[in-house]
Parts: sequence; C-alpha cells; structure tokens
Amino acid sequence: EAQRLADAMIDGREVEMPIADKEDWRCAFDTTIEKRATEAQWDGTGRDIAGPPSDQKNFTWLQLHVIKSELERLMIDYTNVTLGWDVDPVANQLVLNLADYLAEIDYEISITPL
Repeated sequence: EAQRLADAMIDGREVEMPIADKEDWRCAFDTTIEKRATEAQWDGTGRDIAGPPSDQKNFTWLQLHVIKSELERLMIDYTNVTLGWDVDPVANQLVLNLADYLAEIDYEISITPL
C-alpha cells in the first residue's frame, strides 16, 4: 500500500517536497521494520493499558474546533478549481470522507462542554 501511495505521489502530479529515490524506499522500509522488532518504543501493543478507558478519552471543545477548522481547510483545498482538484476522483472521495468526519466532529462539539 505504501508503495502504491508513493508511486501515485511521484507519477500522479508534481510534488513540492523532496522524496527519496525509488531504489532507497525498500531499504528505509526494511530498516523501519527491523527497528520495530528490536526497540521497545516502536511497540505500541500496550499503549491503551495506562490511563482512562478508551471511551473516556475525549477531545476538549477547543481541540474539536481546531480539528473542525483543519477539516474545513482541507475540504476547500481539495475542491480548488484552479489547482484542478475538483475533477480528481481521489480528491473527490477524500472530500466526501472529510465531510463525514466533519459531521462527527460537529456532533461531538454539540455534546462537549466548554
């Protein structure tokens, strides 16, 4: 999946950030997997043990508004006619998913105390 995403970034459109050469990708991935197997900080299997239960880990009202603002910004960016995103099917699907998430955030805002 990561390989397909990287290919799309390189082959699909200009990228404004540096990307490692294709021949280096496998090496970086293999190194990450090796570190995951040997270093405790790469192991997240016990991360939900500490603290409150998952259903009590809620965002604050302010955090929800920051998330909402970012979702709205992304939706505006990925419907930009000037950049051609409005006709990109992947961007269109992304905007639909962001809209669904925005609806969930709006609901959370409505039930979250100030």
